[in-house]
Parts: sequence; C-alpha cells; structure tokens
Amino acid sequence: MLIGNKRLYPDEAVPVGETNQAFNSRFSLWANANGLSEPEFLLPIIDRKTTIESFRFERRFSASGATPPSQELVDSMGPWHYQIEWKNVATRELKHDLRDLWLELDWKVHRYRSSLLVDLAAEIAGRSREQLSVMDVACHCGILSLEFGEAGFGSVKGLDLRPENIRQAQFLQDTFRCPSVSFDVVNARNIRGRSADIVFCGGLLYHVTFPVELMTDLFAATREVLILDSLCQNHPFSGFHLYDGKDTNQSLEGDNAIELVPTYRAIIDMLRAAGFAEIYEVLGDRALEVPFYKDRNIRSFVAAKPGSKYLHGLTLRPGPGGPS
Repeated sequence: MLIGNKRLYPDEAVPVGETNQAFNSRFSLWANANGLSEPEFLLPIIDRKTTIESFRFERRFSASGATPPSQELVDSMGPWHYQIEWKNVATRELKHDLRDLWLELDWKVHRYRSSLLVDLAAEIAGRSREQLSVMDVACHCGILSLEFGEAGFGSVKGLDLRPENIRQAQFLQDTFRCPSVSFDVVNARNIRGRSADIVFCGGLLYHVTFPVELMTDLFAATREVLILDSLCQNHPFSGFHLYDGKDTNQSLEGDNAIELVPTYRAIIDMLRAAGFAEIYEVLGDRALEVPFYKDRNIRSFVAAKPGSKYLHGLTLRPGPGGPS
C-alpha cells in the first residue's frame, strides 16, 4: 500500500482544500487502474431467472377494468420520484412515452429488483406466505411493499422516515387496492421493537451513518429471513467510503448530509457479525441489462436467522471468487 499511498498522495500529504468527493474520485481512478475494482464473489450464489416488466400491481390494475385516479389527483400528490402507471395515468410520463433516459433506466432498476427479490421471497416462503409478515425498511413510496403484498404475503408493513413518502405510499395502496399492505412514518434509527418473518431492506444501508447498529437492529427485527439490497463499492477491503454534502431535502436521501457507503466485504462482515447463520448472494440472469446491477455496484443478499428452515433446499453454486 506504500506505492498506493504515494500515488494517492504524491507529496505524502492530503492536498489542502480537497473535498471528500474529489478524494473518492481520485481513489476510484487509482483502484480501477490497479485492478482493485473488479467484483469479488465470496459467498455461495443463488441464481435467479428474472423479468423486467411492469409491477404486479400495475398489471393487475390494468387487467381489472378499474377506473384510475385522475391525472390531476396524481399530480397533486407529487413531486414523484418513481414512474408508476394506472393504465393511461402515470406519476411521470407513461412508459411508452418516456423520453428521459435516466427515468427509463430507473424504470428497469425497480422492476428488475422486484423480480429478483420479491419473487425470491415468494419462493422461499412457498405455500406458507399467506401466514407470513413482511417489513420493508425505508420503503420510500412503497412500490416494493405493494409488490410483496401482490405476491401473496399475509401482511406487509412499509416504513419510511419521510411523511411525504408515506403519504404517496398510502395513496398508491388505496388507488391500487392492496388491502394487505400498510405504512408508517418510522426512521430506520427507530425500528427496535418491530419485527416480521421476512425483513426487506433495499437501498438504505449506504445512506446511513450507523450501519453496524442498523444491521444489528435488522437482525433483531428478522424472525426468519432478511433480504438486503445495497449500493456498495467493490474495493477489496472491509470498510466504508465517506460521502458528504448530501441534500437531505431530497426524498431519496437519508436524514444526514454525511453517509457511509460500504464495500462488498463490509456488508458480508456486518451480516456475519450481527448473527445471521446462512448468508447467500442473489444474482439475476438479466443483471447486465440493468444499471448498477450490471457493474455489481448494487449487490443483493439473503440471510437466515439461526434455526430458520426457509433457506433449506435452495439450489446454490459456489462463488467464483475474485481478487485476494
């Protein structure tokens, strides 16, 4: 690492006035140039067949013949971050009219995530899913909570720190008619005392400054299985990159302008340290079509509590390894 330090700090000192963003960019370029950004695979893998299509609740609503809310009413609930459709009414542009490249890519990310992880949860639960509960931590406007409900789970509770996100989630739950799903305004710092058979935590871990405490609380909240999906760095060490200057007024950000983005190894280490007995990585066959998943900058995990029977019988393959 001495050579690395010389390259990162040619004068053996942090440049005066350098921002965290500038340093992280410089570090990433150095890591890329030295082969330290290649994805590792250090866990047994669950391979999944996946689709990229409209959400289950969108398809059911479209086929039901139900009357959608007016576009004026939907707009009054905005601003919306995600593209969601009631047949000919949408939170943003209709899918076939999308002209914003980023919005189209974002459309893929969340539909793929639903196929990859909600379908996995449904398969794990099997016929007992109607008797099982799900807790979706940091649900934003609740789209994956609705997907868990649509997959047949008995009760689904979505939690988010922002009242405006929960207001949108409740609007979606009502207009898409998803009776098994409900929502509460709850900061992820305050999930202690809550529990569910299956806990889902997607897109949260890298937004917080308390990742170890969060993982400990997720373990305590999980009665059977945790499904975790997170942005991460592939640099081969167990640790975090600190980013600052986040706009906490944005609905996708956390409640702190500083966040800690974990590495892949750090996520594995935290899952182990929290006490999960079985930990697997989940890979979808269409990942190369989806932003973030394509470059393994989002990684997906499923972990079972000691004594849980729900991961028994899954088809696994060894991970291919990676840089040591």
